[in-house]
Amino acid sequence: MDNKQLTEEYLKGKAPTTQLDIALAYAEVKGRYGALQKDVASILGINDRSLRQYISNNKEEYEARLAELQDELETEIDYSKLNTRVLSEEQIDKFVENVFKKATSKDASVREWEFFLNFTGLTATEVLNLQEAKAKTLRYWIKAQIAMLKQYMNTRTLGLMTETSKLIYRGDKGSQGNSQNFVDSSVEDESFKKELMYWGAVHLSMMNSVEHPDLELLATAVRLDRIEKDIPEAINKYEVKRYEEGDFTPRKSDKTLDEMMLDLYVMEHGATRGREEFEKMKAIKQSAPKAPKAVKPPELDKVDVELRASKYEDELEVLLTVSEEIASMISKSKKKYNWN
Repeated sequence: MDNKQLTEEYLKGKAPTTQLDIALAYAEVKGRYGALQKDVASILGINDRSLRQYISNNKEEYEARLAELQDELETEIDYSKLNTRVLSEEQIDKFVENVFKKATSKDASVREWEFFLNFTGLTATEVLNLQEAKAKTLRYWIKAQIAMLKQYMNTRTLGLMTETSKLIYRGDKGSQGNSQNFVDSSVEDESFKKELMYWGAVHLSMMNSVEHPDLELLATAVRLDRIEKDIPEAINKYEVKRYEEGDFTPRKSDKTLDEMMLDLYVMEHGATRGREEFEKMKAIKQSAPKAPKAVKPPELDKVDVELRASKYEDELEVLLTVSEEIASMISKSKKKYNWN
C-alpha cells in the first residue's frame, strides 16, 4: 500500500472523535506517512479549518507526539550530534540497542564497542549506570505491565498523577529536577505526606491486585493542594492517554542487564579487572539505606476533600469521555437547580 492508503487505513481504524484524538491521529499519520491536512480532514469528514483549530487547541501534545515519532522512526543515532551531558533515557536506550546490535553481529570486534563508547565520550560504567537506573524504576515496570494494571486500576488517574508530579523523574527534560525535589522534600510537609499516602496506596493496590476504594480520593486531595497553592499542573495529555489506553510496549533483550554490564566492564577494563570492577559495582548497589523514622500521617477528611473538589471540579476534570462530560453536566445542573 502507498502512504495515502496507509493514512486512510490508520485513521479509519483509529476512528478519532475528540479534538485531542484527532490532533494526535494527524500527528501520527503526518510523522509516519507524510499525510497532508486536507487529505486527513477529508478522510475524517471535517474541514481543514476545524483540523487546524484542533491542532492549535492541543499544540503541546501534537508537537510532543511528532517529536516522539521522529525519534521512534530513526533507525540509527547520529552520534556526532549527541551531547553526552544531556542524553535522554530514550537516547540511552537507542545507544545501548545499537551497541549490542553491533557487538553481537558475526563480524563484531572489541574495537567496534570502543568506537561507540569513545565517540560519545561515555564510559561503559556511565552508560550502564544510566540504563540500570532506568530499568529498575517503578515507572518503567508500570508501563510494561499497564495492560494488566488496567484490569483493576484507573490507569488514567495513575498516568495523570505520574505526569503531573513534581517528585517523579520521568526521563525527559521537563522533569530533570524532580528527583532532587523528592530528596529535598520534608516528611513534616503536609502536601508531601499526602502524595506519599497516594503512592503508598498505589503500591499496595498493585501488591494486592485490587484498587483501594479511596485511591481516587487521595489523588483528588493531592491535586487540590496544588490548585489551592497555585502550583501549576503541566499535563502531557498524550502520555496520560497512553496510560489510559494501556498501549506501552516493554522493550525486550536477549541478555540480562547483569550480562550486558559485565560485557561492557570487560570491554572497558579487560577481562580480569573488568570482572573485578563489575563485582565491586554490584556490591555497592546491594547495600541498602536505613529506613527513616516514621511520622504521623496527615489528617484526611473525606467529606472535606469532596467539598473542596466540588469547588474546583472544572480544574480537576481532565480527558473526559463524551459520556463522562454528559454525566458531569447533569451533575452540575442538579446541584445548581437543587434537583433530586
